[in-house]
Amino acid sequence: MKMVEISKDDLIAWHAAVTKSGTYIANRVLDDLNMIFKWAKENKYIKENICKFHKNERNPVYKRLEDVDPYSVEELRKLRKAAIKLIKKNPRVAIACYAVLLIMYTGRRYKSEILKLRWDQIDWDANKVRLKETKTGKAQFSINRLSRWVLRKLYQIKKDKFTGKKIKNVKAQYLFPAIRKSKTPYTKDIRKTWNKVCNLANVRIEEPYLLRHSWACMALEATNGNIAVVKEEGGWKTYEMVDIYAQYNRRKLQKQSEVIGNFLARAKA
Repeated sequence: MKMVEISKDDLIAWHAAVTKSGTYIANRVLDDLNMIFKWAKENKYIKENICKFHKNERNPVYKRLEDVDPYSVEELRKLRKAAIKLIKKNPRVAIACYAVLLIMYTGRRYKSEILKLRWDQIDWDANKVRLKETKTGKAQFSINRLSRWVLRKLYQIKKDKFTGKKIKNVKAQYLFPAIRKSKTPYTKDIRKTWNKVCNLANVRIEEPYLLRHSWACMALEATNGNIAVVKEEGGWKTYEMVDIYAQYNRRKLQKQSEVIGNFLARAKA
């Protein structure tokens, strides 16, 4: 359909159809369509932007931090030590363990951004990782001291595993090549190894995506609440999405303040 032929009812029906695949995805589709309609109106291709949906017209937003707390600094420290220990104990799962560490150190989306990384996306000189496809378009993130250590370890695995003629192997182009025979040349799922790391660390088992949320909360604390920096490095689309983590930190601080107040109230003079 041409844009001038699309009605609000068409957009509502489209939103309902996409919702069957996922409520969050359907809302993101509306955001993308709204940007297109806004651009078309600014360039006078259409007279009105009909892709404006109120909050009650969209799917309810589920904030994961309302249900599951991010990992604490102590838990992350245990997970880091467990991953390194598992690499030495079972080299076969080393690649998946390094993926866990890179997610932990960078806070990027582990399925769409980390596991699909190719070596030609690593800019060693600029200390940057260039992402080709993300939810927010083209993006990049910085290589810090910890993530550089992981990248060097992975590069050593590449040199040891893919030598001579094997260097032309498609798998050699990826940081996390598939270990077993697979339709894709890169590792698609790290949850089995992730569960082993959690068990070894004696830390609660949550979905790997919680490492991203944990990184965001820690990054905001480390930067004194610099939402702009965290948004850029973490690859979030809007400031509102990052503010979710800032609100969580404020609630956590308020709880600690109440604990201190209660303690002082009970203390004897």
